[in-house]
Amino acid sequence: MSFNYLRTGGKGYVITEGDGLAYSYSVYDSLGPVHRWADRVILIRTTGDAKSRCWFHPLLTSSGILVCALRENLEQR
Repeated sequence: MSFNYLRTGGKGYVITEGDGLAYSYSVYDSLGPVHRWADRVILIRTTGDAKSRCWFHPLLTSSGILVCALRENLEQR
């Protein structure tokens, strides 16, 4: 059972005064299809300190990630 499921009372979404309806999403949920399509995938942290104090990889603890998917030759696929 995921934390998001517990946090939202089993709904999978939250409704707040400022944001309205919001679903939790992680770029890591879509990395499988991106890796299958691309020849090279580059993940760039867009938020947080340059030096992470956490023992996790900085990409796992950042609140913002830029995903760059590069495909060398479109004709071969």
